[in-house]
Amino acid sequence: MDDWSEAEGRVERAYNLYDLGKWAEALRELREAVRINPYNADWYYNMGLTLDAMNEYAQAIEAYRQALALSPSDVETLTALGVDSTRQKQFKQALGYFEQAQRIDPGFEPCYGYRIVTYSQMGQHDKAEEMFYLARQIKDKCPICDYNMGMSLLARGQYDRAIACWKEALELEPEYPEVHARIAEAYWGMEDLDRAKRHFGLALRDDPGHIDVLLDYGSMLLDKQELDPAQEKFNFVLELEPGNLSARACLGEIAVLRNQPIRAARLLEGVLAEEPRYPLANLHLGKSYLKLGRLAEARQHLLAEWANKPQDKFALLELGKALLEAGQAKAAAECLGRLLKLAPDQAQAHHAFATACLRINLLDEALEHCRRALVLQPGLIEARCDLALAYFRQGRCWSALKQVWGILILSARSRPLGRRLLETLRKRLISPRGR
Repeated sequence: MDDWSEAEGRVERAYNLYDLGKWAEALRELREAVRINPYNADWYYNMGLTLDAMNEYAQAIEAYRQALALSPSDVETLTALGVDSTRQKQFKQALGYFEQAQRIDPGFEPCYGYRIVTYSQMGQHDKAEEMFYLARQIKDKCPICDYNMGMSLLARGQYDRAIACWKEALELEPEYPEVHARIAEAYWGMEDLDRAKRHFGLALRDDPGHIDVLLDYGSMLLDKQELDPAQEKFNFVLELEPGNLSARACLGEIAVLRNQPIRAARLLEGVLAEEPRYPLANLHLGKSYLKLGRLAEARQHLLAEWANKPQDKFALLELGKALLEAGQAKAAAECLGRLLKLAPDQAQAHHAFATACLRINLLDEALEHCRRALVLQPGLIEARCDLALAYFRQGRCWSALKQVWGILILSARSRPLGRRLLETLRKRLISPRGR
């Protein structure tokens, strides 16, 4: 057998191995084939496809570039380069490849359809929608375009329109991958949990071991405090993929919520040993250490989480409260101040910020944010207590007394606290300094 025949034989074996899901072996055959004959663009293109299947996108880009060098007008290669450049967040290069394909063949629909994804990830959703309608002019029914447009709409919180796009994709291609999971995500955003669960179930019916779907489903259940079914999903992920950090981190969070700080610490310490900046792991580990009385370690991890600059509103509130509990009032005030910029109408955020201000003796700020909290949530007794304390520290004892009486009237459960404050204020009022 001559070298050229050997190369073709290796390519044939590579195709068979690819179909069997043996991508690493297929890649070895293709690499050996192009070593023998480095002038076949299709073989480099197939190397790129194989590397895509292995999620090796940077290497796939190099393979596609070699294919393009041999066949500069191949619109499929240009489109594949655009897709993988988008995956690598190389948006300018991606758009260049798609535009080049468009110049070569203005009627090649994928170069428009995949630009929906690129523009969506760039936050240019108007451009994404423009690409959607251009693609529909070329091909009226396109499930890929419907799916990609749905993702753009999801990112904007337009859940109804996103669901409509995905349902149209399913009508055109009932087996289209991940559509049910995306519909579930949209219903989750709409707080329609029954429908979300139904579509997560449909997604897992089609692919019971889909790690990302299991993680999303578990995260929704965890978000809604349905801890038993959430734990079941994350445990199943670990059966399929024992080293999965997301599942281990979520199980650690569940252990925190179940008041199992030793188990939580063990899980979260393992996560952080592998990924020191894993989102929110330092927060949950810090809360675990607080429950275990390990104050110095709690502070270390809570401050590490703050250094990661979290953006999630709930996480910022939890972190601010934990920092207060750990005696880090200044860091707590900074954290909660960031939260107020994101959620200016959240009563709990104003109250927590006011508490931090009290701790660092910023009394005017404490008064202002206690008042704002009470405007937003008049029955927030803890804010009324802090308001009384702030007035007391300013020497405004009658104003403080008025708040205490309000506490006594509002809630029977707060009477012991109200009486203690009242006694303190009475002593302050009858002293010469109090007058």
